[in-house]
Amino acid sequence: MISCDYEPHHHLPLYLESNQVKNPMGVFKEFFKRYDLPYARLYLWQLLKWYCREEDTDILLDHSECFSFYEEIVCVIEAANLILLKEQESAETRNDISTTKYADEKIITEFNEPECPLDSVINIIKNSMDVEKIYLLGSFPLQPAGLGDEYDLLILVKDTRNRPIEEFESLIQNRSTDTVPVFNSVFKLSKVNALMLNGNYFFSTFCIPDRLIYDAGRVEIETPPASHNLPGWKELDQTHKAILEKANGFLIGAIHYFEQHEYSLCGFMLHQAAEHGLNSLLQPLMQFRVQTHNLHKLMRMARRFSIEVFNLFPRDTDSEIRLFQTLQKAYIHARYKDSFEVCAEDAELLLERIKFLLEKIGEEFERIVCEFDWACEEGGI
Repeated sequence: MISCDYEPHHHLPLYLESNQVKNPMGVFKEFFKRYDLPYARLYLWQLLKWYCREEDTDILLDHSECFSFYEEIVCVIEAANLILLKEQESAETRNDISTTKYADEKIITEFNEPECPLDSVINIIKNSMDVEKIYLLGSFPLQPAGLGDEYDLLILVKDTRNRPIEEFESLIQNRSTDTVPVFNSVFKLSKVNALMLNGNYFFSTFCIPDRLIYDAGRVEIETPPASHNLPGWKELDQTHKAILEKANGFLIGAIHYFEQHEYSLCGFMLHQAAEHGLNSLLQPLMQFRVQTHNLHKLMRMARRFSIEVFNLFPRDTDSEIRLFQTLQKAYIHARYKDSFEVCAEDAELLLERIKFLLEKIGEEFERIVCEFDWACEEGGI
């Protein structure tokens, strides 16, 4: 570690101008005008990767120390973003600027209670983005089940104004934490309508009137063709098997590292095996690749098709939570954090779990595809 014995004047702002010192909130506003939250994280991550490749003798800090600082500074940026958002909301309230109302706006629920459990979340979403429609894909017991249910929402927005979709998803997740537990996926309505016209299986199955719980009443969703326009069975099967083959390749690599007692690298390979395995289920059925390395998100998306796949990592006890977190962390920490370790017992448990996960994904994919009429028409599986 470098010395922390600084002179008092070293603690004063060095880069802020006098007007910025008087109004630090303005610095946040200007920063987030230039860099949306996901891009800020990306720039920091690129800087860290660049630093870890440098071998200059003048470098003062170990790579592991910089990684810890990176994690903390990301939290600072996210906190700054939340402060800014709350400050903007307070300003809107003070100025009595309300969200535009539409004559055809409808909140639709299947609940007979005076207030729908999701009303608060719907209001959060309406006040946070230009939402067109919200679909309830289902409700699932949280882990552990005693915590209640988590609602799975599909949200269609009219205009993202060049803001990354992931930012909206994080915003909803964060703002609904103290109200109703939700998992959500956000898509542009224009993209969904284009996919619907092509008979996309995922949106044609889930974007139906029975699942609609909010409609702004401005833009209609397209009606899909009479039958789902999925690729032929051979093409669908090839996509699934190609990605699953990669998953099994990572599993073989994990076994090699396990035998060499390189348990951290074994954990990284197992993360990649799980990520590719889940994508081998999702990509053929959704007809696009989900761009994330987050296993927590991929597992919840897979839950829409197979609760059995999701339940292979129950996360209902402290030991199960810790095991899943070890797998999740291995993607980054195994490569860039020297202090990260995976014990032999965890590596062995994860090996068996991922083997079973890949087997179950193959079985569930066949089951789901066999439910399509066209699969039988083409000779089945």
